[in-house]
Amino acid sequence: MVATLNVVRSVIRRNFQVRNPDKFDYKEIVTFQALVKLALQTKSAEDIKWTEDRLNGFLAGNYQQLMGAYNFYNIGGAAAAQMIQNGYLGQYRQLLKDTADKLLENAPRSTQGMIASEKYCDKDQIWIDMVFAVCPFLLFTGLACGEEQYLNEAVEQIRIMHSVFWNEQTQLYHQCLNFRGPGKLSEDHWSRGNGWGILAMAELVRYLPAGARRDEMDAYLLRHIKGCLKVQDENGMWHQEMSDHTSYVETSGTGLILYAIGVSLLRGIADEGWREKFIAGLEGYLSYITLNGSIHNCCTGCLCPGDGSKEAYKANKWILNDPHAFGPAGLAFGVAAELGISDVEPF
Repeated sequence: MVATLNVVRSVIRRNFQVRNPDKFDYKEIVTFQALVKLALQTKSAEDIKWTEDRLNGFLAGNYQQLMGAYNFYNIGGAAAAQMIQNGYLGQYRQLLKDTADKLLENAPRSTQGMIASEKYCDKDQIWIDMVFAVCPFLLFTGLACGEEQYLNEAVEQIRIMHSVFWNEQTQLYHQCLNFRGPGKLSEDHWSRGNGWGILAMAELVRYLPAGARRDEMDAYLLRHIKGCLKVQDENGMWHQEMSDHTSYVETSGTGLILYAIGVSLLRGIADEGWREKFIAGLEGYLSYITLNGSIHNCCTGCLCPGDGSKEAYKANKWILNDPHAFGPAGLAFGVAAELGISDVEPF
C-alpha cells in the first residue's frame, strides 16, 4: 500500500528537484496549485511556510518576464490567489486585485469572448488550455477580494469553452479552434486538453458559493465526467487520444480527470460507482510514478500539432518528468486523501 499524501509530497518534491532553479516554467503552475491544497489540507506550519516561501518569489515580482503585463502567471496564478483567499500572504491582496483588473481590461479576446493569447489573437486562435489558468485565478481572486465580477467572468469563460469545443456525440472536448484554418477545430480528444477543461470546471464546482452559477457548473462537470468514464481503460487510465486506446496512456490528463471525479465525490454529486472508478484510476496511476516521485507518460507541450488530426496528437511523444506531469498527480492523490482514501494499492 502507498500513502496518498506521500505521493503528493513526493511528486511535488520531485518537481522542484528537476526544475531549473533559476527559471520558473509556467507549466509548473499546477504543481503550485497542488502545493497550496496540501498546505491548506494539513495546516502544518512546515507545509504552510514551504508554500509561502515559494509563492513569495512570484508575489515579490521575480517572474515578470513570463508573459504580458496583464498576466496572472507572473504572481503565481490560481495558487497564489487561493493562498491569499485563505488568509495567508495578505499583504499581496491589492496586487491580486490589480492583476485581475488588468486581466479583464487588457487581455485579448476571441470573437466569442474567450480570453486569448497576444501571440495568436490576430488570427482569432483559441484553445482550451486558457480556461484552466484563467477561471480558477478569477474564482479565488473574486472570493479573496469580494468581487462578483471575477466570479461571473470565470463562469462565462466556461460557457464559452463549452459552446466552442464540446463534442456532443463523444461528450468530450476538442483542444483548439482556427489553428488549421478559419473555423476549423482540431480533431482530437486530447487527454490533457480535456483535463484543462475539467480542472477549470472542477474548481468552480468545488469552491463557488451555492446558487444558480454553481448548479450550472455542476451540470457541465457531470456531463463531462460521464464522457470521460466511457473511455477510461481497464486499468483505470486515460490515453493520449482518449477515444483511441492504441495511443499511449497519458498521465497528466489522467490526473486532472481523477481530480475532477474526486471533487464530484467531495460535493456528493457523483453517480453511483464513481468512487470505485476513481480508486481504480489511482491504482493504475501509481504504475507510472516511481518511489522518488518521477512520472512517466506525460505528453510534452502540445498545441494543435501537425494537421490537428487525431493521428498528429497520437504522434506527440511523452517524456519522463515533463513539467506538466507533477501537478495533476498532486491534485489527484491530494483529493483522494481528503476523501479519506489514505492508502492505495498499486495496480
